[in-house]
Amino acid sequence: MAVAVPFLNRRRRISLGSTRVQKEPLGIYFVLVPMAVLAILPLVFMTSQALKPIDELLKYPPDLVVQHPTLLNFQNLLIATSSTAVPFSRYIFNSAWVTIVQVIIGVLIGSMCAYPLAKIRVPGAALINALIIAAIAFPPEVLAIPNYLVVSSLHMVDTYYALIIPALGASFNVFVMTQFMSQIPTALLEAAKMDGASEWMIFWRIVIPNVRPAIATIAFLSFQAAWNSSGPALIYVRSEAMRTLPLAIATLGAQTNIATIGIVQAAGLLQFIPSLIIFILSRTQMLQALAHTGIKG
Repeated sequence: MAVAVPFLNRRRRISLGSTRVQKEPLGIYFVLVPMAVLAILPLVFMTSQALKPIDELLKYPPDLVVQHPTLLNFQNLLIATSSTAVPFSRYIFNSAWVTIVQVIIGVLIGSMCAYPLAKIRVPGAALINALIIAAIAFPPEVLAIPNYLVVSSLHMVDTYYALIIPALGASFNVFVMTQFMSQIPTALLEAAKMDGASEWMIFWRIVIPNVRPAIATIAFLSFQAAWNSSGPALIYVRSEAMRTLPLAIATLGAQTNIATIGIVQAAGLLQFIPSLIIFILSRTQMLQALAHTGIKG
């Protein structure tokens, strides 16, 4: 038996001059607001823990919000890492360099591989697309040993090449870019060819501007994977100077106790801030990509 809930179907209308704007049903906010609160709670707790003095960290049960915020944990983080042979800034530089190169070159390779698959009649394109989809199904752990054997045979262990090159051929980037480029009207590209444009000019001046939402999406996902993952560094890095920020934080976390939990949370907050900034800068393009994927026809 169906039960009607009037307020779920009630819509608000706002008049702006002669334009009437129809809002979403009021009932949707009763679902979205609690979900948003649950999603933001871990960030609030991490920020609170990073700003808590030692007496509040020892308090039980712990308070969700810090009462007397302090930057002492960040100062202790710098002191704890400055006593080692490698400063904390070295870990940040390693992660930043690896991430920037992975994002730029990874997006470029994914776009250039997707263009012929989507808009040029390449022999065996259907088979290549099927292999790309199959490669996405493999978890990274399955490829860890083959990748290490290749990297080791090329004598790239404990170098930036080992942290960057294996991630450049991401099949997910090629798949997403292929799906977006395939929706660009072929007549538009043929008209450009009739006007004398080369394939390279068409790619840079017509195709790339039309797939900016996809570029922003895979750039953000590539940034997240490179900046937050400690797996590649754990496998390929041998020296302290080549460690990345996630691996350094994982090392701090392995020695965690009540006295150092604030330091670990401070390091985690420093690692999270760049991801938040990148998301804020690219959120508009990513929302356009999500809306674009939902449009058929």
